[in-house]
Amino acid sequence: MSKSNYVYVISNPAFEGWVKVGRATDVKHRVSTLQAGVPHIHRYVIEHVAIFSDDVPVHWELEDRKIERAGEWFRCSKHEAIDAVKTVMREYAAFDERVKEEHEKAIEDGWI
Repeated sequence: MSKSNYVYVISNPAFEGWVKVGRATDVKHRVSTLQAGVPHIHRYVIEHVAIFSDDVPVHWELEDRKIERAGEWFRCSKHEAIDAVKTVMREYAAFDERVKEEHEKAIEDGWI
């Protein structure tokens, strides 16, 4: 059984105005690795997690919105980052539905 891929949004009061948008198969473990350096200063908060079957271009969505970027960190609110994740999720769901419909039609028409 393969592990799921998650896209996450995390924040840290030490980095006011910035959120990290990343991908991991184990979000809690990923966040714990960020806190390993100086655990008494860094308090990461998992703001949002979404499951995806494939890598998704959430970073591109944030860049399209002209949000400043430094690696996986973006200068925006957690709400803006979560909205970007949800937007990409809706777009992928619509695309997957269209592919399913086209596949069913191809079977119905005898192409497959």
